[in-house]
Amino acid sequence: MTDLFIKAVRINFYYFCNMQKTKAILYSLLTLTPFVVLAFVLYNIVPSTPMLIIILLILMAGVILGYYVYSKNKNEIDNKSNNTKNIQFPDREKNLLKVYPKAFCDKLEKYTGSLYLLGIDKPFDNITIVDGRYNALKDELTLKYTNGIRTIITGVKSIAVGYNQFVIYEYDEISIIKNRERISFRHFRNSLVQLEVKDSIEVKAKMSLPLYMFVWEN
Repeated sequence: MTDLFIKAVRINFYYFCNMQKTKAILYSLLTLTPFVVLAFVLYNIVPSTPMLIIILLILMAGVILGYYVYSKNKNEIDNKSNNTKNIQFPDREKNLLKVYPKAFCDKLEKYTGSLYLLGIDKPFDNITIVDGRYNALKDELTLKYTNGIRTIITGVKSIAVGYNQFVIYEYDEISIIKNRERISFRHFRNSLVQLEVKDSIEVKAKMSLPLYMFVWEN
C-alpha cells in the first residue's frame, strides 16, 4: 500500500452507514414481528374488548423491545464512526482574515510548514507551498507544495489567513495528490465521503472546525 493511502482514512458514507442503519431497522422489525403474530393469533382465538387491551400491551412491549434493539445497533455504528482515526489540527489564530481564493493566490508567499487535512491521519510535515492558482470558470483552487504534493479543491468560498497559518473551512470536493498517487473526498452534510472506495467508514466534519490548514513558522 502506498504512503499516501496508508495515511488516508478510507471513508464511504453511503456504503457503510446506510447499509448498517438499514440492518439496524431490519433487526428491530424482526424483533417486533413475533409480538404482532402473537397479537393476531390471540385476537382470532378470543375476539373481545379485554383481549384488545391485552393485545395493545403486547404490541407496546414489542415496540419498546424493537426500539431497544435499533438503538443498540445504531450506537455501535456511531461508535465505529466516531472511533475513526482523524487528524488533530493545531490551535487556530484569533482574528483570521477571510480572503477570496483569487486574492489569496495573487499574494501567495512561499512558506515552509505542515499541511493538515481532514481525512488524512498525519500531517505532511516540512513542505513548502510554492504555487497557487484559481480557475474561476471551474471554481477550482490548486495549491502546490514541495515533495510532489498538490491539492485541487472546488467550491472554496474563502480562505482564512493569519500570521502563521491559513485555513479552509468548507469546500465541495478535494483531490490530494502526492507524486502519482491521488485520493479524493467530497464534503457532504458535515461528513467527508471518499470517492470511488467501498467497505469503509464515515469521518465527521464538525461545523466551524477546519477541513484544511497549513501552518508555518516565521
